[in-house]
Amino acid sequence: MSGHVPIPENFSRAIASIIKKLLHTSQTKRLGRTVGGATTVMCHRWFSNFDWDGLMEMRLKPPIEPEKKDPDRESSASQHDVEGFATDFL
Repeated sequence: MSGHVPIPENFSRAIASIIKKLLHTSQTKRLGRTVGGATTVMCHRWFSNFDWDGLMEMRLKPPIEPEKKDPDRESSASQHDVEGFATDFL
């Protein structure tokens, strides 16, 4: 993989940093692929105000919630589907 991804000038340093680190051409230096794994992504300054506990506990409200066609139908992401999700990445 080679190339250069131009980062728009109006992007903050934090978003420019995470984009560059996630798209690093060397897998061994790519954010999330180094020692620390996904935790290094979670600890990046772009996510400094993100509520990871709220995500893991399913307390966060989505910015856009699709309209449900059938309110009696169970969600496709049931509690059973997400059990153990947090521990898979930490």
